[in-house]
Amino acid sequence: MYVLLQKISVNQAGSGCDSEDEKPPPILSFPSVSSYAFEERIFSEGMEATIKISSANRKDSSLFTCIAQNAYGRDDTNFQVIVQVFLNSSHRIRAVLFNCKSSYLFPTEPPDRPPSVDVTTKGSRSISIAWSAPYSGNSLILKYIIEHKSAKEPWTLAKTTVVDSSDSMFTIQGLIPHTSYHIRVKAENAVGSGDFSEPITVVTDGEAPSGPPREVRAIATSSRTIQVTWKPPLKEESLSPIDGYYVGYKSRNSDQFAYKTLETSLGGLLECEITDLNKNTKYKVIVQAFNNKGAGPPSDEAQVQTLEFDPPSAPILRLVSATASSIHLTWELSSENANPVAGQCKFSYYC
Repeated sequence: MYVLLQKISVNQAGSGCDSEDEKPPPILSFPSVSSYAFEERIFSEGMEATIKISSANRKDSSLFTCIAQNAYGRDDTNFQVIVQVFLNSSHRIRAVLFNCKSSYLFPTEPPDRPPSVDVTTKGSRSISIAWSAPYSGNSLILKYIIEHKSAKEPWTLAKTTVVDSSDSMFTIQGLIPHTSYHIRVKAENAVGSGDFSEPITVVTDGEAPSGPPREVRAIATSSRTIQVTWKPPLKEESLSPIDGYYVGYKSRNSDQFAYKTLETSLGGLLECEITDLNKNTKYKVIVQAFNNKGAGPPSDEAQVQTLEFDPPSAPILRLVSATASSIHLTWELSSENANPVAGQCKFSYYC
C-alpha cells in the first residue's frame, strides 16, 4: 500500500514556493524520512516536486512544509496531509492533501482503541488505571468511556463511567475485596466511539474479617478441660478467605486472655479443646477469625465453669460364678480413682 501525494509545482509567479529570478532555480526540500520518496523535475516554467509514501498508515498524517530557496531568498508553504483507512478495490490507502490555510474540512473517523491500559495502584475496594491516548481519527477526542465488571458477569452488566478527554487515569471505587474484575476503555469523538481496549483482569486486595464468629459455645468436659465450638462470621463480613481462628480464654480473676491458634481448611470443624485449666473455676471464652490481612473483631464472651470432679474411671469387674440362668459379679473402684462416686450403678449386657 502506498500514498502518492499530489504534485507540488513551484514557478516564478503565483503563490507557494517561488523565486523572482530565473537563475539559479529554487531548491525544494521536504522532510527526510526513509519511507518517503522525493522526486523533482525542472521545466521551462519552474519546478515540480512529488513525494511518494510507501507502506502508508495513519501515522503519516502530518503537516508538510515545502521550502524553496536560492541565492535571492527563501519561501515556504504548508500542506496538511490526512491519511484515512479506506480500502478500495485496489487495496490502496487514500491520502488527502490540501493547504492548511484552506477552508476544506478534515476527513474524520472514530478514534482507535487505546493501545494500553495499565493498573497503577489497587486496594481492597478500589483500582486505579491509566491509559495511552489512541489515534484521534483526525477529530478531537471528546471523552473516554470506562467499563468494569466482575469476571463472572457478562459485559451487559458492566458499570460505565465517562471521563473528560483531558484525563488519562481514573480510580474505580466501591469494589468488593478479593474479587477478580475485567476493565476496558474506549475513546469517543464527534464522529462516534472507537473500539474498546483489550480487557485487563485485576484482583482486588483482601481485607481482614469485619465481623465476629457466631454462636460461640463452651462446655466443660472435665475438671481441667473445656470444649469450644462456633460458627464462622457472616459471608458479607468475611469477603476474603479465613485462614484460622484465635481462641482466647481467661479465668474470672485474670486480666489478660491467653490464646490458642487454630488454623482451618475449607470445611474443617470449628472446635477447639482448651486444657490444663483449674478445677471448679469460671472462665470466659472469645473467638476471633483472622487471615493474611489481620484479625477481625472478637465474638461475644461465652462463660463456662470447669467441673469440681472428673467423671469416675470404670470399675474393675470380676466374675464370681455362673449358672445356666444367672451370673454372680463383683466390682471395685480403682485405687487411683480420687473422684467421689454417687448415684446408681448401670449394667449393660449382650446375648
